[in-house]
Amino acid sequence: MNARARDQALSSIESEIRAEMAASLGRVGSRLKTLLSAMAELAASIPLLSGVSHQQALIRYRKLRDEARLYRWYLIVQREAIGLRNHAEVDRFYPIPSNLS
Repeated sequence: MNARARDQALSSIESEIRAEMAASLGRVGSRLKTLLSAMAELAASIPLLSGVSHQQALIRYRKLRDEARLYRWYLIVQREAIGLRNHAEVDRFYPIPSNLS
């Protein structure tokens, strides 16, 4: 394999790696957005509930929040891995609401 062919092969592999990194960030961000939307919907309904339904909704909300926090961490880790150190955008676009009581 000559040097030009080797350089082209390496460039192709690097492009595939960058594309997969971007796709992975997109998947994690999409999942996080879905979780935050589900939390918002549930939070809006909780004041209308009472008794066991209210307690079950609170438990579900806390589980969604825990999962959202995990996916936010995944997003931060992936951003760090590609050299993005400022996470203010993550805070702005994916704020994790406080727990409900």
